[in-house]
Amino acid sequence: MSEHRRQWEKAGGKVPDTWEFQTIEQLLESSKSISVGVMYPGSNVEGGIPLIKVSDVKNGAVTGRPEFCIADDVDYEYRRTKLNGSELLITLVGNPGDCVVVSEEMAGWNVARALAVVRLADIELRPWLRYVLLSKPAKHLIEARLNTTVQKTLNLKDIRELGLPIPPKEDREVITTIVGAIEKKTVLNSQINQTLEEMAQAIFKSWFVDFEPVKAKMMIREKGGREQAQSFAAQACIAGNLTLEELESMEAGYSGWEAMLHPLVVKNFEPAGLDQWEPEQLAATAALFPASLTDSPLGPIPEGWGVQRVENLLELAYGKALKKTDRVDGDIPVYGSGGLTGHHNQSLVNGPGIIVGRKGTVGSIYWEQSDFYPIDTVFYTAPAAGISLEFLYYLLHTLGLESMNTDAAVPGLNRNNVYRLEVPNYPEELIDVFAKVVLPLKQKVILGLDESATLAAIRDALLPKLLSGEISVGATEAELEAA
Repeated sequence: MSEHRRQWEKAGGKVPDTWEFQTIEQLLESSKSISVGVMYPGSNVEGGIPLIKVSDVKNGAVTGRPEFCIADDVDYEYRRTKLNGSELLITLVGNPGDCVVVSEEMAGWNVARALAVVRLADIELRPWLRYVLLSKPAKHLIEARLNTTVQKTLNLKDIRELGLPIPPKEDREVITTIVGAIEKKTVLNSQINQTLEEMAQAIFKSWFVDFEPVKAKMMIREKGGREQAQSFAAQACIAGNLTLEELESMEAGYSGWEAMLHPLVVKNFEPAGLDQWEPEQLAATAALFPASLTDSPLGPIPEGWGVQRVENLLELAYGKALKKTDRVDGDIPVYGSGGLTGHHNQSLVNGPGIIVGRKGTVGSIYWEQSDFYPIDTVFYTAPAAGISLEFLYYLLHTLGLESMNTDAAVPGLNRNNVYRLEVPNYPEELIDVFAKVVLPLKQKVILGLDESATLAAIRDALLPKLLSGEISVGATEAELEAA
């Protein structure tokens, strides 16, 4: 028995005798085909080269284009880790051993130092290695190698020496197809959820930041359109059937605006997850927006709205300390400023709720649908009377909380500084309409998250049985369903 097989079995793993073990070192394209990424990225450069950070890796994937970009000269200095679309990325900190199969869309990007770029002689092995590294035996072997002096860290030497099971190609392809089908649906759910969130954010921005329905009314009035035409323009804007740029380019006579804009109002559409706006509902929503802007300390805002402090809308309550040893059991999600940090058997706050990073990752914002436990590095949000939680969630994203650090040593967010921020005095009727519009979107997101959690549980239950040979790769559908 090889030493790597012995270590695998000691870690609780079991694989068929016909499978061989190889180290990642043996699978590399060359001895220099593993590197850490950019050590000194500098400042974020708009329009620069996207840089993948550990925080961009979620459940073994990079969902979307990274927000942080580096300059061309920095990218050139670290050209050794510039991606070509055929690599495997392995995280070195955070959740060491998590990995990503680099896609063609990621070609030209670079990675941060907390990630290792691995180039294999056989790139078809990438999905297999990723699934193996997801398994409990691999995680156990990685955990035993971690340097925990400051934080859990995996180094390149340990990655090179890691011995993993490699089955015959035919077995490998069947297993990766089975597990890949499950993960493909999970990725699709993630993409759908991202689109739904972007829809809700776009509606909030249009109504409460850019005031587009107000500007639509103003534009038609300035072009000579009567009150009914102004309402039609706002309705078409709310419905998503007309942009301000399109409206600007439209021309009509004094009495022609109603005839031109009305078809855009009654046009079939499905905004914001609703099956269809009722005409009365759309007109009533448009009526909540005034027809002009007025100057304020915040700049131009809708006439009659006025200015208020954030403290009128919410309370930021302190989380409660919880030892790391108490975050390992239970069904209640525990949140720190970096997100989910374990599970507990008792909740502190009834869901749904909003968590805001207070110490560490300042200004991070999370939505939790179920009951949860916020620890002392975060605030949780209590809305004022008449203010919906959905509205607050999107409002918080516009306040720039991530740039409000007040502590030198450990980044911190002072809630009194948040309370003093000024925002428009949004009409409660409009807040209520917004909440009703985005609620179906939030519900779809929650359903997607629940389905993905179920799929992950199926994958985690199925993978060890496939690895051990308990379920043969030639298993019938009945065997797979029984698993």
